[in-house]
Amino acid sequence: MDSASLTSLIEIEGKNFTIATTPVAGKNRLSSLIQLGGRSISQRDFDLPEGLDADGLKHYLRETHRTRSVELESIFRLNKKIDEKPTADACWKIGIIFLSNGFYEDARQKFQKSMETDPNHLQSLKCYGITLTLLEDYDAALATLNRAKDLGPTFADIYYHLGNVHLYKRELDEAVQCYLQALQINPRYADARLRLATACVGYLAHSSSGLTDVRVQELSERAKNESETAATLNPKVRNRAFMMATDYLKNRKYSQAFQTFLDVRPRYVPRIGDEIIFFFTLTLLYGSEGIDGQMTEQYIDRLTRVIEEFPHYADLHHHLGTAYLIKCRFDANRSMKEFKKALDINPQFQKAITNFGDTEDLHKNILTVLKKAIIPGNG
Repeated sequence: MDSASLTSLIEIEGKNFTIATTPVAGKNRLSSLIQLGGRSISQRDFDLPEGLDADGLKHYLRETHRTRSVELESIFRLNKKIDEKPTADACWKIGIIFLSNGFYEDARQKFQKSMETDPNHLQSLKCYGITLTLLEDYDAALATLNRAKDLGPTFADIYYHLGNVHLYKRELDEAVQCYLQALQINPRYADARLRLATACVGYLAHSSSGLTDVRVQELSERAKNESETAATLNPKVRNRAFMMATDYLKNRKYSQAFQTFLDVRPRYVPRIGDEIIFFFTLTLLYGSEGIDGQMTEQYIDRLTRVIEEFPHYADLHHHLGTAYLIKCRFDANRSMKEFKKALDINPQFQKAITNFGDTEDLHKNILTVLKKAIIPGNG
């Protein structure tokens, strides 16, 4: 490995993780890779600040590597705290964090625990089905996702994930019906359109010899149109695998096109911002050290960057508003401390008496709003 890289071995609950952080050749960024048993389970890229010299690059590399290592340990430490006082919502959220980081077996256990606490927790049921899909237990995944569909028949993503299970089982008719149902609910569902295109190519790859020329042309055109629409709705779809897949399709190399289309998007893509938001809110509720001002500022910064990329997600703005309320709480605490110091010096200082009382009321109101915003079931 490159001499500029940093590698650490971390043992957590009997599992030996390897974390490697290294500059990306030819690009102004770092890549941090987590492996377990030689298998990559999580990779993140970090853009480098402009104008770094060699010493600055080394410092940024060390800090990024340290942060990534601490983050990994923090996830499992937080999980232990949740195990001491589990709720359905908390188990679902830590399960999402595990799922996002590739810890599929840990995620499966947390979604199971959530459903033991609340058998009708729809999000856990859905995510349990997704996890079973990733673990390639397709029959159990279908049973779970069909139950989720019965509980939430208007959720487009449930039909999407059902379609994925059928697609991976090469049950193309069923897959197509699921994707069409997802698109009926949400016509702008880019991944559903991409997978619909993939299913169309699947017909060509697995039964082209039995299809008429007209049907081959229809399927090719539908795959081309759906994939292009997906790339228009979500520019991230137009990656190297996408370009290769469309080229294979154009040249009638249907088997290669089908396999490559499957690789255009990961089998699981977490909802935008969920991992950041859930880690912060769970730490707020369960972390032994709690949340401090610095952590809140870092959270606001990370969430702001996500919103800059996805400005039309209403829930992200709501979570950012909640974060600023938490920041206000720290500021209100600081204000009360200063007013108290003023009163220690001059107990008859009327302005300080009034302002201390008003700020104390403000602080209580902030806590009431935060309780409604953060704790499930309130508000």
